[in-house]
Amino acid sequence: MDHNNNDYLRIMSVGRRRGLPDQLLLTEANAFAEHVHKDEIRFSGEPFITHPWAVARIIADMGLETDLIAAALLHDVLEHGASPEDLIRSFNPEIVKVIQDLSIPRDRTAKQEYRLAYRERFVDAINSNYDALYIKLAGRIHNLQTIGSCSKKAQSRNIQETRDFYLPLAERRHLSYLCELLNDACMQAEYPQLYREVSNTYHKLLKANRIATTKTRNLFKSAFVKKADLNSLLSARAQNVWDCIIRQRHPIAVYDSVKWELSAQRGSCASLITKYKIPLYDILLIADDCWKDKPIDLFIPFYRELFVKNAIIITDACEGNSYTPGYYLLQDRYQNLYRLFLYRRSDYALYMYGDNPKENLYLSSSSTAEAEHDSVERITVYTKDNEKRSIQKGATVLDFAFLIHENVGLCAKHGLVNGERAPLEAVLRDRDTIEIVTEGTREAPVVRACFSWFDMVKTPRARRYLVRWFESNYVPKQTF
Repeated sequence: MDHNNNDYLRIMSVGRRRGLPDQLLLTEANAFAEHVHKDEIRFSGEPFITHPWAVARIIADMGLETDLIAAALLHDVLEHGASPEDLIRSFNPEIVKVIQDLSIPRDRTAKQEYRLAYRERFVDAINSNYDALYIKLAGRIHNLQTIGSCSKKAQSRNIQETRDFYLPLAERRHLSYLCELLNDACMQAEYPQLYREVSNTYHKLLKANRIATTKTRNLFKSAFVKKADLNSLLSARAQNVWDCIIRQRHPIAVYDSVKWELSAQRGSCASLITKYKIPLYDILLIADDCWKDKPIDLFIPFYRELFVKNAIIITDACEGNSYTPGYYLLQDRYQNLYRLFLYRRSDYALYMYGDNPKENLYLSSSSTAEAEHDSVERITVYTKDNEKRSIQKGATVLDFAFLIHENVGLCAKHGLVNGERAPLEAVLRDRDTIEIVTEGTREAPVVRACFSWFDMVKTPRARRYLVRWFESNYVPKQTF
């Protein structure tokens, strides 16, 4: 199988960034899916596995948990010949349940009855959480994006089903981000020539202004992701920024800005889609929920001290629509336009994931993802065998245990720092030598993890391992 595919490469890069267990899970899920779909071809002539890759890519780009990315890779395997027993032997119950919620035996002699039965069963399945819904909508998005090789009747039916059933289903659950993608995919499927014209014109515009817009984008990333080169006031405020996301706009959003002029034949795409009319990028600045004031109050000091001095100014405050909130229109010194959206973290989660009844949704930020690499001060420590390790400054003995291996962390009793016994919460110093004492043996480890450990760890890696273990093993006590 040719793995030189952007979607596949993106999925695997997410796994590597999140840690070895996540990487292994995605590798195993992909191998299982490739085996099931190995001889299958889509209507477009591409290998069928490119569809699960594309669906999993959407789920990964939403920042959802690795189990859900794995389920996206596997979402069609039951309908394509895999047995439930094979799935149960290979993957955890949460992944298997999502796949089963997405699958139903098809009666090819009664397609209409099948579709109605599937809809009823599917709506029941997503009442408690939206995991299956995210994957179903992602699958629908990719199918619409690649529907051009299907018959006109099949294209029309899928577009109409999306508008009549899946879009309202997503709208009722406030899945604004996926609604944007669905609407964009519907335009691509229904009006492919217009979509290509808008998309090509927009991307030519991005290319023509790449050098100028890169300066503005780098300024935002430096201030709010790397949090570098700031004075003491801004540096303190930057700690309340959860993330800053800069992304290209969907062609349908670009089209919506000029559609009335196009319909009135007041110009062509090339004459209407210009940097003076169309914001080139969306900038999403997300305040942590610990910030008690309005997000605009967090941004204003940066605006006055940093952005105005670099000739980036607010030119308008614009109202939103049913999918996107209001935004501020920014202009740089080269007259490029940007839409600035200001969120609280909880509001951004609602925008991305809707009002999901499921608790503890995985929500990763770009700053968190990079925290273990570039943007956090680090120290050098040593294992008992004198192997050099780099770890975040302020990390504890327990963080070091998880750095060595997930099982070492979960079974840790205490540490020996420079030959002296140290508790798990002890903070490490530069050039310390650490040995971890664990409970049980390698063949029969004894897990000692408890909720108080969340207060002891400082690194994202350790927190991820703890979250993963408690999600899989914690059973709340019943009260009667």
